[in-house]
Amino acid sequence: MKRFDDGTTLDCPISDITLRRIMDIHEFKLYDQPNLELGRGNDFSIGVGTLKKLHFEDLTFNHPGKIELRANTDALSIHNVRVNHPITPEWHLLAIGPKSMTYQSGGPSKPEKWTEIFSPDLDCIARNVSITGVRTKDSQTDLPIEQVVKVIEQKPNPDYPNTTPKGGTGKGIWIR
Repeated sequence: MKRFDDGTTLDCPISDITLRRIMDIHEFKLYDQPNLELGRGNDFSIGVGTLKKLHFEDLTFNHPGKIELRANTDALSIHNVRVNHPITPEWHLLAIGPKSMTYQSGGPSKPEKWTEIFSPDLDCIARNVSITGVRTKDSQTDLPIEQVVKVIEQKPNPDYPNTTPKGGTGKGIWIR
């Protein structure tokens, strides 16, 4: 969402998109960036953005891949996904919630100049999410939804700036 100098705003939603028959994408990145919230003057979003009516169909992952959903979303469908790589406990196809990554402007020795690339303190709400047909190679059974979806809850990094990212207080909210 863009705020102009006169105070007016413009929502720039992404809507009515279908992606189908796609193979081996490492990451589908659906989030607000490139903010550098405090680092780029007036070039930033005043919110996490809006996605409506997004459809993913007939995806194939021969290598670990994911969909990062870090925006307010209404009507997301993911159907017929073939996972042809080993499933680990850390792997999830869909991550819902904010992301944290620290940009070390000024270099690693100047944490006072560092800024957050994303918006880790903002909540991301996902409504009307439909996921069916996420299966491993040669299986006729859908993977359990707990394996397919991870809902993110950021936490501040208590060791920041010794380690990054900074973390935050935002969370993913999946309204079923």
